Amino acid sequence: MNRGLALAVVTAGIILFGGCGGSNQPSTPAKAQKKIELRGGTAIAYAYMKDGTELVKVSTVRKEPEEGIEIIRITRRGFYPDYLIPSGGSTSCVYSALLSAKKSDKNYKFCHSHYAVSTMGGKAMDIFGNALMTIGTAGLNAATGTVNRVMDFDEEKFLEAVEENDLPRYREAILELRQLAKKSMDENRRLYRDLYRKYVDHAKTVTVKQETVDVSGLLPEGERVDVKYRVRTMRPKAMRFSYDTDIHASPKEFDSVLAAKRKEILSKSEEDRKSIHTYLAKEASSYKLQVPKEALHRYNNHIVFHALVEAPETIPYTPDRPVEVTIVSKVDYADLYYMLPQQMKLQDSNLEALFRPSSDFGFVEAIAANRTKSFVTLKTLTIYYNGSVNSNTEINREIAPESVTLSSNSQYLLLPGDQKKITDFPKMTRKKVESVTLDYGYALKYRIENTNVDRSIYKTDKFRLYDIYRSYL
Repeated sequence: MNRGLALAVVTAGIILFGGCGGSNQPSTPAKAQKKIELRGGTAIAYAYMKDGTELVKVSTVRKEPEEGIEIIRITRRGFYPDYLIPSGGSTSCVYSALLSAKKSDKNYKFCHSHYAVSTMGGKAMDIFGNALMTIGTAGLNAATGTVNRVMDFDEEKFLEAVEENDLPRYREAILELRQLAKKSMDENRRLYRDLYRKYVDHAKTVTVKQETVDVSGLLPEGERVDVKYRVRTMRPKAMRFSYDTDIHASPKEFDSVLAAKRKEILSKSEEDRKSIHTYLAKEASSYKLQVPKEALHRYNNHIVFHALVEAPETIPYTPDRPVEVTIVSKVDYADLYYMLPQQMKLQDSNLEALFRPSSDFGFVEAIAANRTKSFVTLKTLTIYYNGSVNSNTEINREIAPESVTLSSNSQYLLLPGDQKKITDFPKMTRKKVESVTLDYGYALKYRIENTNVDRSIYKTDKFRLYDIYRSYL
């Protein structure tokens, strides 16, 4: 037999027979009064217990304990060992005299816990360090030096350790510290929210007046140019609040560490309150007035005014009083489109024609009255405008004797395509408009039925552009 193995067997035998005396067996502890609960859940702290019975440190951060130290998890609702209690409260454990224990094994912590016991002959046996101390009546495998034993979780012993080391007091103290931190955080969040909401609500009290100033000299009296605007609030980044509740202390140090931590939270909370006021005073001290830089005011299809918009970029936030700002629209000029005189009449003894600009730009409405007792055919219409001449030679419109054409069927295209641009006058002011005079008129060629002679009517005249403009107001 291997000498090391033989020695282990002999040693185990001595322990086996020397440790089986009933009088020396650890007795089952008296049933403890259940004042506290075995409850799992998220840990709020960890109690480091020497030999499972003596508290040496309380910490809110878990670190792997040193040899001989076992952890009790302090949860929101109670206490729990630093392992998962097996289903039913017991499981089979394997102990080896020769092989190193594997700490990664699923039940290693439970099997080596001070709160795991083996029940033999009606008595509970504790497990300390070397598992071979608890062989008892279990058999020893001489070949491998291993022992199998069913171990139970001793809840009474566990809760007794909790109570004797006053762990409920530490738990309550840590919960109160966390509640203080949460209360401070909630109060400062609420302060930030209330101050910012007051700032946002105050934007609704801003009064915005709009004024129109006519620099062009063309805007009709009483006409206004109003623009769309928006009072926008600043959007500072939300402030974050957090307070350190970590504690690492021995039982003797705990109260002083706790008091210092409370003082630290209250002090930082007060600093945060001041920071909230300072931060919002800087980041939410004004509003942005959003307006266009220029505005178009379409008076009608013939006249469009252009205005430059003047307004403050920002509006100060004055929580104790309302604010009034003014937006000024300065009408700089007007674009004039299709500036044809409202009407012109051509006539002779046979025919009379009334010319008016059509609502469809480029077209002219020509209502003709036939004064003869014969059919008259319109052949060509010509428009004269500011030095330009344009004709429509494809009219071929027959008019019955002593009849008048209707407005709906008397539209003629005389200024096709880009030709109608000659009637547009961009960027006009009163001074410019009053300086423009233009020639305007028509020629009409027609033929009377049963004749072979074309006749014509022609007329032009001078018009002030300002008078034409006024006719469209």
